[in-house]
Amino acid sequence: MGEIGYNRREALYELKQWEIILIIRGYRRRQRIFCDMIRWQTYISLMPHADLAKNGINAATDLIRFPWDEKEDEEEGNTNTISDEEVQRLRELIRQENESAGK
Repeated sequence: MGEIGYNRREALYELKQWEIILIIRGYRRRQRIFCDMIRWQTYISLMPHADLAKNGINAATDLIRFPWDEKEDEEEGNTNTISDEEVQRLRELIRQENESAGK
């Protein structure tokens, strides 16, 4: 949890499960955006110095492939959606927390 900015005590005793799930999701999204931005900057930096199209590089994703690029190809870009089961599970966790906070 140190990379995300929470110490062990906070993660184990102060945060709820649904909060940890959302924190980790946000961290992963931020890391992905950062990697995509670096990949794009690398691609743009190489454009004036190399004939990228001649080498089969027509887009930044041709230069560097990340695991989520494969997922997008399979899911047709639907990586930001979550399943109905996960939504229900998070709703139930929030409901339980609200009930326990009201007691």
